[in-house]
Amino acid sequence: MKEILAFTGIWVVLTVAMLVHELGHALVAGALGEKVEEISLGLPRLFTFKLFGIPVRVGLLPLIGGTKLDSLLKMRWLKKAVIALSGPVFNFAFALCCYYAVGGFDQIASLAEDQFLVIPTVKSFFGNESLPTPGLTALFASMTPKNVIFAIGDINLLLAILNMLPIPVLDGGRILFAFLEGVFGKVVNNIQAILIPISFILLILWQVLIK
Repeated sequence: MKEILAFTGIWVVLTVAMLVHELGHALVAGALGEKVEEISLGLPRLFTFKLFGIPVRVGLLPLIGGTKLDSLLKMRWLKKAVIALSGPVFNFAFALCCYYAVGGFDQIASLAEDQFLVIPTVKSFFGNESLPTPGLTALFASMTPKNVIFAIGDINLLLAILNMLPIPVLDGGRILFAFLEGVFGKVVNNIQAILIPISFILLILWQVLIK
């Protein structure tokens, strides 16, 4: 039963973090006059609901998400950069709200000694350190409200940090290419279209090889 609760908790946390991230992109895009077609959270699809008038498709495995915009390629470079930045900004702001909710900023340092997973997770991404044990699974096995809220904050902060890396498939890469487009023009879009799937494959291979 604890394992089921742990899996459910992890699924909820990852899905919420992805929703916050993609909602950041979608709401800012809408505020800038762009049409948002849908938000996707994981695969395969389980169910769909509407949030702020936007269809949100929720999947079984919340490992990849996206916001589908009607006219992404036609946007000016600055608008692309702002929309790309909005996802990590929403995650960061939501993480701060979660940390404050578990006892205020003055208690974050003491809580972090046992539960803060962001720094070792980022190090693990680059192959410098293994993830701590017991990690999120054990964190959710106890399933206290404080654990859940803190973990949601952790994952949101982690998404904000990792998505700002200058890799084409991530928001940091999209921001970089948006500024390059501002300098060199639309020809940069063709290069970006080639590099996004390549970087996605290399990112997966990198994580496999460093384990």
